[in-house]
Amino acid sequence: MRVLLVSETLHAGGAETFVLRLCRKLNEVGIACDILNLNPDIENPNLLDYYKDLTIKRVPLPFLKWIKRLDNLLRVLSVDFSLQTFLTKKWIERKVISNYSVFHTHLIKVDYLFSLIKEEYPDLKVVSTVHGDYSDYYNKAKEGQDIRWLNLFKKVGFIKERINKWVVISDEQLDFFSNELKLPSSKVVKLYNGFSANFSNKSAPIQNKVFTIGMVSRGVKLKGWSVLVEAFLKMPQDCQLNLVGVGDYIDKLKEQYERHPRINFVGFHPNPVDEIVKLDVFVLPSLFPYESLPTVIIEALYCGKPVIATRVGEIPSMVFDPSSKEDAGFLLDFDGSSLSVDQLYDYLMAYYSNRNLLLAHSALAKKAFQKFDMNNCVNNYVQIYSNLS
Repeated sequence: MRVLLVSETLHAGGAETFVLRLCRKLNEVGIACDILNLNPDIENPNLLDYYKDLTIKRVPLPFLKWIKRLDNLLRVLSVDFSLQTFLTKKWIERKVISNYSVFHTHLIKVDYLFSLIKEEYPDLKVVSTVHGDYSDYYNKAKEGQDIRWLNLFKKVGFIKERINKWVVISDEQLDFFSNELKLPSSKVVKLYNGFSANFSNKSAPIQNKVFTIGMVSRGVKLKGWSVLVEAFLKMPQDCQLNLVGVGDYIDKLKEQYERHPRINFVGFHPNPVDEIVKLDVFVLPSLFPYESLPTVIIEALYCGKPVIATRVGEIPSMVFDPSSKEDAGFLLDFDGSSLSVDQLYDYLMAYYSNRNLLLAHSALAKKAFQKFDMNNCVNNYVQIYSNLS
């Protein structure tokens, strides 16, 4: 069996990081696996340096920058044709499809591309893992927002008839595909993304000197960076804040707070657990209404760190330990657009003022992580691939 994992990009997002980790683990267990990046101009070289053992293929379209500009012009003119998609499809049909038995796609535009290919090659075996973009696109389109992709509903209808097996990573996605898209239960399965790291599952000792709070995420506003900064500024002087990530929004925050003695802008790290392990508490105050299964929360649980995060998507189930029926952290109330800075501050102070609570939730975090064991994840995917091939 040969498997090709196909991603729209390879930047430092949760979906892309999972693709890289899954590929590595599949190769470790004896499944020949490669990665195909459809947009080689959108890659994080620092991230990929950490995965030099993997075979990563790239669609070699010349003049890609100009092709994308033409596609954007066509979209503005309401012409539903993408030259990039057309040329990419032809290249994959010539150079790729005969070399693999299973194609594992990630993100909606990749699913659409392979649905187009599958129309001409009906025996193609395609598995799709859903990472949260379907609900985002679908609901924005229903509200009349510009999603920069024409005829979404028609395309989703086209896709859903051609993917052999759908893997969803949250109950919200399962409900969406079952009830909104009316897919039969035989075609959809819920399976958590797995995680494994290069060091043993031991958190760094919690120090009494400086109480360290941290966040790792993409550098966009909707991840809630400013909510955390505002709450942190109310904390006692023997606290520090580590912010791990890059992006335009992070750059703006850095301009504002770079001279603050207790706020550290760490930048990008290809292996976030190396930074998370230094924390006392991990925070993800996301403002994204379609958050599904944030990889960084899995990483924080792996490191044994209590988590304060938004009550959205699968996050409540992520931090829940089934064995004790307790949470490994606190959940922030979310009205779909805003969070309470005061509530976040209160939860931070609860940990700051109660070391026993911090230690108890740290122990719960390690238990809550077990549902994300990469070995279980890979075994399930191998079974899915085997049932199709």
